[in-house]
Amino acid sequence: TPPPPPDPASPAVVVTEPEPAVAPDPASPVVAAEPAAAGKPGRKLSFKERAASKKKELGKAAARAKEAALEKTRIKDPFVERLFDGCVVWSQDWKRDLWLFLKTYNAFLSSVFVHPDHPYSPSERRVGLAVTIFFAVGVVFLFEGLAANAEAAALLNLILGAVLNTIFGLFYRYAVECPCVQRGAPACMPP
Repeated sequence: TPPPPPDPASPAVVVTEPEPAVAPDPASPVVAAEPAAAGKPGRKLSFKERAASKKKELGKAAARAKEAALEKTRIKDPFVERLFDGCVVWSQDWKRDLWLFLKTYNAFLSSVFVHPDHPYSPSERRVGLAVTIFFAVGVVFLFEGLAANAEAAALLNLILGAVLNTIFGLFYRYAVECPCVQRGAPACMPP
């Protein structure tokens, strides 16, 4: 059995009621901030204190906006969410899993066959494919112009060009798939 509540009339029990909070006028620089520490109940805030207060207020507003954006832009389909997270094993049949992987990650096939609800849409994939091809052609032209002979140009294109094009393709894909750019949701930004 729980103990009985204390008698409010007893001198050992002090009942205090909190004073009602009054919101300060936002246009007024006079607030009752830290009256005990400052010793002045209605002192003006310094520039640093106002800036810190504004920064804290903006941080809270940004956190609320981020939460609101995330609520309406989260991926609802668990299949698409697992695709987006990089899941590649779906069944016990390697051919089906390979086909699904190619439909999602191959530059040519994914621009046509990707899941319609995937956040990286087919039109964005086609733009990415075109940009990557233009980058690769530019690298080839650059190495052709800088090389002393055709053999050196071929080696530069096969080795260094392939590495640069792979890095560019991965960077472009990450830049487009990053949650912070998906439908305006700042998911990877700190609050």
